[in-house]
Amino acid sequence: MGFGAVRRSLVIGVVLALTLALVVGVYAYSRTSKPRPSSSACVIDGTYHLPSPEWTPGKLCTKDDPDFDGLRYPEQIPHCRRHVTEEKKRRVAERYGVNPAELSHYEVDHLIELNAGGSNDEENLWPQPLGPEDAAAKDHVEDETFHGLERGTMTQAEAVAEIKAWRPAACP
Repeated sequence: MGFGAVRRSLVIGVVLALTLALVVGVYAYSRTSKPRPSSSACVIDGTYHLPSPEWTPGKLCTKDDPDFDGLRYPEQIPHCRRHVTEEKKRRVAERYGVNPAELSHYEVDHLIELNAGGSNDEENLWPQPLGPEDAAAKDHVEDETFHGLERGTMTQAEAVAEIKAWRPAACP
């Protein structure tokens, strides 16, 4: 084997070693930098299936909110138009330990839906896993509360309580 071949092998070896060290370092960082789950949040295999009450307690729209666009329903509930920037989605994802590049597997969801008077504030947002037992199941509850508010058979307080009581089947 000539000097050039030895040199090439040495360079390849160094590049492979540095790549492996980088991969191991990124993996170790991602395992230790994730936020600690709340005892009252449902976390399975590192994925939040319910919002953390500390990070996403829920927040209502008000007439002073920059996204306020009118009052709705017989109860005259303040409504905010949807306005969640990509930057806000990234911050919410990172707070929950979700890599923003993986957000295609999540819906950055409003804990209190906009149709129930929820705000676009980060205190009302969380990365909800997509799937029939998560996002789709909560959407069903949101549809029911929307129709109750629209008909005037449900108050905003009742709608918010029902939304906050929702739990996916995987969570106790």
